[in-house]
Amino acid sequence: KACLTVEPLAPEYNMNSAVANQVMRGGKHYATFRFYIGTNVGIIRPIQNWDEEGYGGGMEGFRLYYFSPMQLNFYPKLLAEHTDRWGESNKHWCAYSSHNGLRYSADWENLPGIDEEWDSGAGLATVLPGERAKVGLLLDLDEGTLTVYKDGRRLGVIQDGLTGEYCWFAEIPCEARGEVSISRGEPPHED
Repeated sequence: KACLTVEPLAPEYNMNSAVANQVMRGGKHYATFRFYIGTNVGIIRPIQNWDEEGYGGGMEGFRLYYFSPMQLNFYPKLLAEHTDRWGESNKHWCAYSSHNGLRYSADWENLPGIDEEWDSGAGLATVLPGERAKVGLLLDLDEGTLTVYKDGRRLGVIQDGLTGEYCWFAEIPCEARGEVSISRGEPPHED
């Protein structure tokens, strides 16, 4: 789907997630995400059997409504899907957080990494309350980088050393109504 809308769930559930079914294996790929604060957008390894019971955190009937690549209880199952097509990189997902402008990533063996040190364009990466952000992500699998754009301005490389297959994904917080839309296109031209 090009658009995902989330209805509020009980406070004990953290995030709703959507993973694109288009697998990116090489070259350059650019997508624009439009959303409000609190949404995380990024790349993730392709997930087989996405609708299979078990991605709902063991909570029958919830399945994807409770999935987040940040949750440790999913790591063994996600790592079990490893294939040679993942390449040499151990960055199995990487996301830009609109809440605080930080980068989140993990190898699905250790706690998720939170990195404030990426060059985020002098603090311009955070999405403000009430702002409908337009965030672009450029996945360059020739260079092995993921670059973030906000409102057409390049903020910087959020991750390097990427190899293998990835898909776009988005996480929307469950505590409030949210919506994210995605469209493919060309990255903004830099002057």
